[in-house]
Amino acid sequence: MKLFKILLIVLISMALLNCTKDKKKEELKTLIFNVDSLLIGEQYTNTEIGISFYPPKEWNQISSDLMVSIEQSLQEMEDTSSVDIILQNVFLNQKNSCICFLSTFQKTMPAVKIRDTYLTELYAGDIQGSITEASYLHNGFNIRQLIHVQDDQVTIKLICISDDEHIFLLDYIVPSQFYEHNIRTIESSIGTLIKNKRREN
Repeated sequence: MKLFKILLIVLISMALLNCTKDKKKEELKTLIFNVDSLLIGEQYTNTEIGISFYPPKEWNQISSDLMVSIEQSLQEMEDTSSVDIILQNVFLNQKNSCICFLSTFQKTMPAVKIRDTYLTELYAGDIQGSITEASYLHNGFNIRQLIHVQDDQVTIKLICISDDEHIFLLDYIVPSQFYEHNIRTIESSIGTLIKNKRREN
């Protein structure tokens, strides 16, 4: 009888724990972005990550030479990080120096663990300015969004985890003087993010 009571308590505890987990999942709201087709460029597809999205209009893919240079600079900056970031593509608006980075992580641990480790190291650094954080669901992605406001620029960072546990980063970086003008453009671009079939390795 005593063993039965213990088992009953364990089962009730597990049920309550599962309910708590389900509640946490439900707390994430689904966001639907109003996409203005006049503010976005041509669709970009990455079969390695299994996504498509439309970068902002006039934010064009950079040359392969510039890509190599940026990759080298990022590698030097991330030598002390415990999570390896792999740059996939860069979109640049040369008129106003707005830029979008698409990156993945070296998959050495579960996606949520990678995200949490990345955030811990990010906040442990010397952060200038303020960061506003939010979490939401969008088109099958669990997204942690950070808006980092500094004197000279604003960065909108999206850490995205797909429902099949693939994780990637989208960073939109805008000089402060052009931020207000580009908010709707960036929102439209985020709104086009969808999941595609991944290329099998």
